[in-house]
Amino acid sequence: MGLSPKNWTLQNMPASRSGEARRLRHPKCPEEILRFYAHTDMAFHVLKNKSASPDVLKILARHRSRAIRERVSQHPNVNDEVFEVLAGDRSLRVRQAAVNSPFLTARALEMFLHDRSWLVRRKVFSIRPDLFQGRELEGMTPGELINVKASDEEVRAFYYKVDACDRMYLVCNPHCPLDLVCDFLRRTRSLGAVEAVLDSHHELGPEMVRLAYRKALGTYRRYGWTSYAYIIVHPNCPEDVLFAVSLIGDRYESIRAAEILARRFRSKVY
Repeated sequence: MGLSPKNWTLQNMPASRSGEARRLRHPKCPEEILRFYAHTDMAFHVLKNKSASPDVLKILARHRSRAIRERVSQHPNVNDEVFEVLAGDRSLRVRQAAVNSPFLTARALEMFLHDRSWLVRRKVFSIRPDLFQGRELEGMTPGELINVKASDEEVRAFYYKVDACDRMYLVCNPHCPLDLVCDFLRRTRSLGAVEAVLDSHHELGPEMVRLAYRKALGTYRRYGWTSYAYIIVHPNCPEDVLFAVSLIGDRYESIRAAEILARRFRSKVY
């Protein structure tokens, strides 16, 4: 006859993993055992225990496995303290799982109000749009950010609290302050983002276009291929950049850059 759950200890746990798993899933498994195994690779079985306390779930919410952290918010005993840990998780998938939890409380919902990702904020907005009163930018999709008209103060406050993806869509808005656009160009490593910004802001000066060229050139040196087409067609593309592309670009870009240079030269002469 086996031991009753109240006599289970870490010292008399079964030797086999299947035996350990059965004990960890038992609704009367002692808290001490669940706490210990929550740090191990048997944490999934701890999570399957419907009697696991919020303290155990808080340990699981910091587990090294993202798959474990994603499932913590689906446990019936999850509380606001556990949601607070999940709201600070670096993984977007963990935060998305948390905000979609059937056990999400009103207080926990507010913890995701200023999330870095629009995907999480949009979910919060769909549940409680009143929470975004006076902060409409935070509840918008990327497509809406590109076209929205907002005050410079709102845009600046939003720019410094969101991730790079949201920033890209925000600076592609024609009404975005130019100093934020320039700041984004200096920070980003994405040539796709640089192309989108140059295409949206024809008023950018030669220095910013020259910066975009240097970023494209760096990509060429690392990977052996890049594109300069979006740079040379910018109205304020400096002549030194056009000349450089006419020498090092592919056949189409070289010819196009040379044609633009020739047109500028003729306009100066005549």
